[in-house]
Amino acid sequence: MQVSCLTICAVVWFSSQLASSNAENQLHFNRNNQSDHITTRKRVAVVGAGLAGATAAYYLHDSIREFEDIDITIFESWQQIGERIKSVKSRGGTIEIGAPAASTHDWCFLRAMRDVGLAPKEPDWGWKFHRKRTVGVWNGEGFVNTGPHEPQCSTWWELMRMVWRDGRTTWLLRKVSPPMWMEIGKLMWKYGLSPWRFHRLVSLDLKAWDNFGADLYPWQRHTFDSLTSELEKAGLPGEALGSAGSYFRSLNLSAAFLDEVIEPYARARFGQNLDDVRGLAAEIAYREFFSPVMAVTDGNARLVDRLITLSKADLNLNSRIKEIRNGHSKRYNLVAELYSPETTVVEQWEEFDAVVIATPLQLSGIVFGGSLNIEPHPEPTPHFSEQHITHFASEHYPSPDFFNLSSTTRLPNSILTTANNSHIPDVFSIDNIDSVIRIDRTGCSPPSASRPGDPDDCDTVIYEGIFRIIPSDTIHNQTLFKMIGCPSDCQLPFLHRQVWPFITPAYVGHLLPIDDIEIAPSLYYIGGGDDILSSLEMSCRMGFNVGVKAFLDLDEAQRKETWGS
Repeated sequence: MQVSCLTICAVVWFSSQLASSNAENQLHFNRNNQSDHITTRKRVAVVGAGLAGATAAYYLHDSIREFEDIDITIFESWQQIGERIKSVKSRGGTIEIGAPAASTHDWCFLRAMRDVGLAPKEPDWGWKFHRKRTVGVWNGEGFVNTGPHEPQCSTWWELMRMVWRDGRTTWLLRKVSPPMWMEIGKLMWKYGLSPWRFHRLVSLDLKAWDNFGADLYPWQRHTFDSLTSELEKAGLPGEALGSAGSYFRSLNLSAAFLDEVIEPYARARFGQNLDDVRGLAAEIAYREFFSPVMAVTDGNARLVDRLITLSKADLNLNSRIKEIRNGHSKRYNLVAELYSPETTVVEQWEEFDAVVIATPLQLSGIVFGGSLNIEPHPEPTPHFSEQHITHFASEHYPSPDFFNLSSTTRLPNSILTTANNSHIPDVFSIDNIDSVIRIDRTGCSPPSASRPGDPDDCDTVIYEGIFRIIPSDTIHNQTLFKMIGCPSDCQLPFLHRQVWPFITPAYVGHLLPIDDIEIAPSLYYIGGGDDILSSLEMSCRMGFNVGVKAFLDLDEAQRKETWGS
């Protein structure tokens, strides 16, 4: 019995020592003397909680499926998710005051909505009943180009194919317009063959763009390693990545057609003239303007929130990644600056097996340390221009007097401008994006006790417009009131000004600053897509590609570790 007791005690002591030793081996201390538990589970960091980062996190998690050995952490330097996506509640609805909404051609945005179970915002009744909307181009003296603002025509075969693929969502979002050839014919009467040549060019180039990053087969997810190679594989000519002005002029498109028809749409979308944007971006800007807008019911911000929630990621707000260097137990070591409500800054180190950078490197301030040979500011560095956007609601609509026109002139719903218009600040576009009907009972007597359901008929129906203005600089109240013919003491029920710094890259050359998706082993960069096109759809496609690619790479590495091959 005594021997048995000694044996048992020895076994217990040895086991406790072994457990203690293992525990010590499982702890390491970062530079702030904070202990972090090392786990065999794979860890992935996503830098940026905008649409790109949210999409990457969601499709990485979605690819895991039955595997539960990957943890995702998202770092966002702002106080809220979404980055350029901002949705606010006002005037009885939701107003998108952030990045321009997606269109029905944006397959990735539509796919993400469907995958997370969100419904698109249904078109208003005016659009369903084919209410005519108009668009006009102002050159400083008059409207040189006006016409209906209608969705582009789709063939019945294309419509049936999309309904088969996307279901009822497609039917809600698309509408078959009168043949677009009628509008092209009107433009050809004024500009010769240029409209026909441009339409043919857009049809070919944007068909290639629609294939960019798309799955080749329904049962197989497609990934790519290089932006340039994927664009070439999709069939997009290299000239489309050059300056839009040079690209279109090489096709003998007339100067008048480019100045009065094409350039105004690029200015309205990107705040830049044709020589300062890529050809592909100018083509997409033109098509988007004539495509039905696609938005999430109750705001696009819900899509980002839903993607992050379903990714089961650990979300860290007010956390800016300062440095990425080689790790000890895992591949990378990240130092994050954590901003507390007391504005104090705390540095914290964490290690990850893979890192996804979902924000432009040139603007992130990330430093690569250790043996990582990565240039944070590659050459040529594109010039990113800031974009000013003003949203407001008013019962006053744009005034003809502001454009030096007769007071009886009926202005179009969407007003674009040429590069030589005379207004200062330069206004790129004025767009009536929505309308609100409200009842004003100011001064009305409340219903009497004897007739509670029959109030006096003194109420007034007020029609308010919701407008979006894109100027080159801050537009002050004095200019805004003059624009809508409102007195100097006018009160706007809703007014929001937003300056998006460094949102639109200017064209700098055919070569992309960063072409590779994987800029170092298991270090993925999504922001390269913004050097081609700054849009929600590009962010979605890049995030989708990196999310799937990161999983495939991690899964292959796990198999090699398990099977030793």
